[in-house]
Amino acid sequence: MHVSVAVSSFNQGTLVREAVKSVHSQTLRADVVVVGDGSTDTRSLDILAQLADQGVRVIRQANAGVSAARNTGIRAVQTDFIAVLDGDDRLQPGFLMAAVNELTDDDSVAASSVVEHVRYCHGGC
Repeated sequence: MHVSVAVSSFNQGTLVREAVKSVHSQTLRADVVVVGDGSTDTRSLDILAQLADQGVRVIRQANAGVSAARNTGIRAVQTDFIAVLDGDDRLQPGFLMAAVNELTDDDSVAASSVVEHVRYCHGGC
């Protein structure tokens, strides 16, 4: 199975690097394309350039909003499966494998969003 992840980014600085790292940490190998949606701050532009230097495919476009950036990323890949990820979000390890399993185990499933429930405790549980 060939999987890609389209990461949208607008002025998110180091957060986008962390998003890409979360994709690279998956149990299922995936290609990454980062869409720089018209970022203007120097730190974000530097991070996008560093990612490109490290072999991550980076597409730059004029700011058109997160939906347009996602669509640009989706159009840029030709894989069996694609996931979209905002530049300030992270994938939990195993997310892509779980999502692909959901999609391939049942022919009636066309989309999947696997959610892990997390218990937060203040002052102990």
